[in-house]
Amino acid sequence: MSDLKEELHRSLQASRAALLSKLDNLSEYDRRRPLTPTGTNLLGLVKHLARPEESSEYITGLYRRACAHADGVVAALGLEAPGSVAHWPQDRRDTTLGVLLIRMVAKTAQHLRRRPRVRQDVALTQAAR
Repeated sequence: MSDLKEELHRSLQASRAALLSKLDNLSEYDRRRPLTPTGTNLLGLVKHLARPEESSEYITGLYRRACAHADGVVAALGLEAPGSVAHWPQDRRDTTLGVLLIRMVAKTAQHLRRRPRVRQDVALTQAAR
C-alpha cells in the first residue's frame, strides 16, 4: 500500500511542479492574461489549486473585505489620484482612480450579466440528478 501512496504523491508533486513551471519567465500580465472565453488564466489555476477547500463563507468574506478596502480608497482619494497596476502591460500600467473605477463598474456589471446563465446551468445540473 505504501508503494501506491508514494507513487500517487510523486505524481502529484510532478504535476504541481509542471504547473508552476508554466509561470516561469512570464510577465505579471501574461500570468494573468485570460486564455479561455471564461477568463481562465495560469495564475488563476494556481490560485484555485492552492485553496481548493475554502468555504463559501471564507470566499464571500474575502470579497466583502476587498470591497470595504476599495470603498475606503475611493472615499479617501480623488478621481485623478494616480495609480499603477503591476500586471497590466507596461505602456498602460499607470492610470488613475477614475479609470480604475470605470473598469471595475464595467467588469462587475459584466459578471452580473452572466449570473442568470450560471444560475440556470446550476439549476439544470441539479434537475438532471
